[in-house]
Amino acid sequence: MSLAPFFMAIPLYLQIKQLQKQQEIDLIDAHYFYPDGVAVALVNKLLKIPFIVSARGTDINLIPEYAMPRKMILWAASQAQASVTVCKALKDSMIEIGARADRIHVYRNGVDLDLFKLLDKVQCREKYKLNKKTLVSVGHIVERKGHHLIIEAMQSLSDYQLLIVGGGEEERNLKQLVEKLKLSKQVQFLGEKQQKDLTEIYNAADAMVLASSREG
Repeated sequence: MSLAPFFMAIPLYLQIKQLQKQQEIDLIDAHYFYPDGVAVALVNKLLKIPFIVSARGTDINLIPEYAMPRKMILWAASQAQASVTVCKALKDSMIEIGARADRIHVYRNGVDLDLFKLLDKVQCREKYKLNKKTLVSVGHIVERKGHHLIIEAMQSLSDYQLLIVGGGEEERNLKQLVEKLKLSKQVQFLGEKQQKDLTEIYNAADAMVLASSREG
């Protein structure tokens, strides 16, 4: 884990040197503080290209619990022209571990309002054959997303159905949990979906549930 930024920096340096033969590079925008942001900070020492780093979530909420990565994150933040966070909570966490507040800027993720908009709810519900109040949980099917907590809660919500959108390593375990709790008539796994499909699913649902243990 402590070596990851260095191994990432080597090919990154070579790739940027190659790009510089084709065009001038004014700024590097590094997303995710560790190891990506640290790797870019290392490259900056050689190439002297200004850079900013965006904090996305686990890179600040979890990784700084380890001493060496925390030191490298703070070093990268001190070298960057600026740091960007996708919410105020991440900025607060960066300040808490020792980053300078005046160099951190909050820029929340945007939403494409041409894509995510109100549609005919009845038509959307018919498409997914929904006949009860509907909850939707969207995200990778991994432990930290908390889909299992929502499935367990469905035992107390007999007049609701749940749509789970996403794919991942825990899918088999979640389907076994649904069978064990006898919830197969209430819980549907829709797999991974394109954003256009998500627009229809959000319109079909009565509420979205987010049970993640951590999010940016």
